[in-house]
Order: sequence, then structure tokens, then C-alpha cells
Amino acid sequence: MRPSASTASLDDAAASLTPLRRVRVDLVDLRYAPVVRDAKGNRTPKRVIHGVTTSFLPGTVSALMGPSGSGKTSLLTVVAGFIDTSHVSGDLLVNGEKTQVGKKLVGIVFQDDMMLPALTAFETIKFAADLRMPRRCTDAERTEACDAILHELGLSHVRNQLVGGAARRGVSGGERKRLAVGVELVTRPALLLMDEPTSGLDAAAALSLMRTLKALASRGQTVVSAIHQPRTTVFDSFDHLVLMSKGHALFDGAPDRCVAHLEGLGLGLVLPPRTNPADWLMDVIAADESLGEDNRKLPAGWGNKNGKEIGGQENAETVDEVDEVIDDEGARSSEREGASIWRQLTVLTVREDKSRRGQNLTAINAAQMLVMAILTAMFWWRMPDDTDAFVMERFSILFFCIIAQSNAVVFACVNTFAKERQLMIRENAKGMYHPLPFFLAKTASDTVNTLVMPCLYATVTYWCVGLKQTAEAYFVFITAFALCILVAQSLGLALSCAIPDVQVSLIVAPMVILMLMILGGFYVTFSNMPVFIRWLSWCSQARFGFTAMVVNEFRGRVFECAPEGNHARYGTECPVRGEDIIAALEMDDLSVGQCLLALALMQCGLRILAYVAMVVNFTRLKQ
Repeated sequence: MRPSASTASLDDAAASLTPLRRVRVDLVDLRYAPVVRDAKGNRTPKRVIHGVTTSFLPGTVSALMGPSGSGKTSLLTVVAGFIDTSHVSGDLLVNGEKTQVGKKLVGIVFQDDMMLPALTAFETIKFAADLRMPRRCTDAERTEACDAILHELGLSHVRNQLVGGAARRGVSGGERKRLAVGVELVTRPALLLMDEPTSGLDAAAALSLMRTLKALASRGQTVVSAIHQPRTTVFDSFDHLVLMSKGHALFDGAPDRCVAHLEGLGLGLVLPPRTNPADWLMDVIAADESLGEDNRKLPAGWGNKNGKEIGGQENAETVDEVDEVIDDEGARSSEREGASIWRQLTVLTVREDKSRRGQNLTAINAAQMLVMAILTAMFWWRMPDDTDAFVMERFSILFFCIIAQSNAVVFACVNTFAKERQLMIRENAKGMYHPLPFFLAKTASDTVNTLVMPCLYATVTYWCVGLKQTAEAYFVFITAFALCILVAQSLGLALSCAIPDVQVSLIVAPMVILMLMILGGFYVTFSNMPVFIRWLSWCSQARFGFTAMVVNEFRGRVFECAPEGNHARYGTECPVRGEDIIAALEMDDLSVGQCLLALALMQCGLRILAYVAMVVNFTRLKQ
């Protein structure tokens, strides 16, 4: 249920949504040329933005408009500071100074907003508040601020409704966009950047969102939106327009002056009656781009260089006026970390747990494991433990338990982590948290969920097939089995982090798994492996897991020989000792404790490797 809050308290909380600072952003001959790979694999700079000069003022809603590939989104990310600044030239001025706005004072909403579908609207904003609001804030203050944001954005009626997604119904498209704005408002950003905010929205939802942005701008925020082809009502709502084409700014000024400017170029351009100006502008730009770079007729670089006539203002605010600090204490606290590493870990762990809410996969997985356990038991049902006739069957069931579950865990981990890695990259770029607590929270939650079902399968299988019927032997078996599962999970995690492309990861994973299986000691004994590859067996979790299970199963046991023609001898005398069987498989060089320790160290090593690979790839992708 929604906590009670008086209208007065909501109004007081809503007043706290006023941005900490008012900022004016000036771009002076800004150029952006990231390094990309060409068709031959050579790294060459690609000029994306060509000398753009414009100003974004507080209290206004600016539009970056142009066709796909015009550089709108790139310009947003440059202003937000989400790219490698070594590829940027020209000047970016914040209140007259050459500096970045700062992650704590900028909010950005991407076109493909990423939110966890199993969270409610309130929980989505609350988790953002827990991670990004200053440490001095109490939980009650964070809750009040979240309710105020929902109230301000007209989302109070969906407070406890799931965000939803493709697989489950949730909030509407317009509500989802406003919720994405709400996630950014928890830091009281001075600069709010939006990428295609009206994409996929109907006319009513798009207009409602624009009214929200206008209301935010009226509080002193600087709002900049990249947009492709807005409706007339949306187009008329903007205070400032930057018309872009192939990285050039064709127009910079008030939207209602853009048409007149193009018509006055002497190119025979006339806006047809009852035509959406935005549609006409896109048609004009498309026709001009089709002429080729050397034959284009539309000149670049025209605009209001001093920010005049933007938003009905005769003159832009001066730097001194813009630099007003609305909340000195809040502004100073915004420059500190929003949450400690420990709090980030706690919040992300709770979020990860709640993100699995409502999933019916648990029951499905439990049923799947029970069916697999029953089928396995049918094939290996109650093997006799007094003769050597079923020694090989014991080998096979032990190895099958390892490879059947481990392989499934590797592929599942590659698929699931690849989907959430992009969320981490985006949230980390916003300064919400450090990669380490995300990694720990994610892997801790996955570990619990990964172990439960396979261990259920292993337990049912163990007692049904007739393996060593003692409690001690069972606990050693389940420990070795669980460690093999954790190593498999760590392997899948490492592959997913080291190889960003999930398709490539799924191609590489089977080859790695097959190699580790062969090196496990079941198919080929270690002495029969080629010398140049034998050492790789020390990197196989199957070797240590299988060895631990074999030693645990056969150590201290004696098997009578089966009737003639139906036995497999592992010694020269009858009865056959378990130690002779272990020696015949060349598994007498490691103890159970050594194998378990090796598996634990292997798991830790793979997780460290996965984390390092994740951070390295994140840094590379950012550049």
C-alpha cells in the first residue's frame, strides 16, 4: 500500500525537485571524430560532428532535430560527457568555463530506456534514489522525494504497477518515458538530456511528455532533446531548435524562424499549406543529402551565435545570473558520492532479488530437474554395490552428473549476463554505482539461484542410483558437485564478460566445454593424453570434480568379482579393492581435499578474470 503523505508534504517534497544549479551550456566550434574500424579492419577517425556552435539555456527546452545519422545522439553524449574526450575538439563551456557539467548535475534518458520489468514504478525510482541521492538523506526523505517525483510526473496512479516489458504487461509507453525521466530527477539535475523521447508514443502521450518537460524547464532546468520528426504540436512546444544534417548545424534559433530562414535562401523552398514543418524540414534535408557532399546546397553554420531570440528572450541570461546556486548545501553534497560501496552492494542485491519476482521459471526449473532426476534414476536404478560388474556404470553416472548440469549452467550464464551487462554499462556511465558492487550482487544472486535446482537433481539422483550410502560420502559428493557448478557459472561469466558479442560467446562456449570434458579423465586417461596437451587437464573443473567423486565413491570399498563373463577386473586378485580402481584410472595422485580446494581456487580465479574483462571491455566500449 502507498504510504500516507499529506498534500503539504508532497508539495514540500516537490519543491526539492528544483535543480541544484542553473547551467548554460555553450558549444563553440565543437567537433567529434571517434576512431572506428573500416572494412579492412584499419582504425581511422570518423568525423561525426562538424564544428557545431550553439547555446542551451536554463528555463528552455531545446531540440536537436535531423534525420538518422545526423549526429543528434552523438552530440548529446558529448555534452553528457559519456565519451572519450580525446576525440573531441573545440570548446564546451558550462557557465562560461571550459569544463564538463558533471555526472551529478546531468541526467540523460536514452531512446531505448532500460528498466527492470519486474520492479514497480515506485521501486524503479526508489532504487535510483538509494544509489544517487546524497548520503545525508534518510530513507524517509528518499521515499518522500520519490513520491514527489511520481506526483510531479503524473504517475501516482501507477505507483505500485510493474514496469513490464515484452513478456509481461506493465505501464503504458508514455508512462514508461516519464518514469525514465523520473529516474534522472532524483539527483535534481541542472541539465536534462533526452534521446528521441516521443519515439513510439501516440499524439496524446507525446504531448503529455512535452508538457512535463516544459514544466521541468520552468523550474530552471536546461532541457535538450534529440528528436527525429516530431508532430506539429510537439514541434511548436520547443523553445530552441538546432537543425542538423550529417554532423552540421544547418539552423540554430527559434523554431518558428527556421522555415522562414530556409525559404529565404533563394533555393525555391516553400512550405506547402497545412504541412507539418518538421516533416517538410526532413524532406528538404533528405533531398539535399541525396545530392552528395560536394553538391549540397543548404549552407551549414547559420544560427544565433549569441543565444538571442531563444525561448522568447531578447538576450540570454548572463553567466553570473545562470551560475546561481539554488541550494548550496545540496550542490556541495551532489559532488560527493551518492552511496558508499557497501550501500551500493546492499541496494543492488535487493534490486536483483526483486527483479526475479513474479517469474514462473522456478517452478518450471524444479519440475525439469525432477524429471531429469527420475529419468537418470531409471537408467542407473539401484546399482549393486557388492560386485565389480557396475563399476563402469558408477564412473559414468558420476561424470554424467558433472557434465549434464555444468554445461547447462555455462550456456545459461552466457545468455543472462549478456542481457544485463548493457544495463550496468549505462548505469555506471551515469555514475549510479561502481562496477564491483554490481558484479558482486549479480553473481551472488545468480549463485543462489544456480545452485538450488542442480543440487536438487544431484540429491535425488545420488540416493536413487545407489551410490555410496553414507551421509559423509553424500556431503562430499554434493560439495564437489556444487563447486563444479560454481566453476561452470564462473566460466560462463568469464566468457560473457571477455566476449561482448553474445553470439560469439555461444560459439566459443561449446568448444571450451568439449575440451574441458575430454580433459576430465573419463574418456581418456591422463597418461594416454598427448604430452603437449596433458597439462591443460589441470585447468579442467571436470578433472578435479570427477576425481573427488571417484575417490569419495571407491575409497575403502571392496567389490566381489561378478560371475565369469560379466565383470571388469581392476586388480589381479578377487575381491577388487576400491584403491585399485582409483589407481587404474590414474586418480590416486590427488586427495578429495586437494580437489575441492582446486575447484574453489578455480572458481575465484575465473570470477576475478570475469570482473577484469568486464571493466576492460566497458572502458573500451566507452571510448
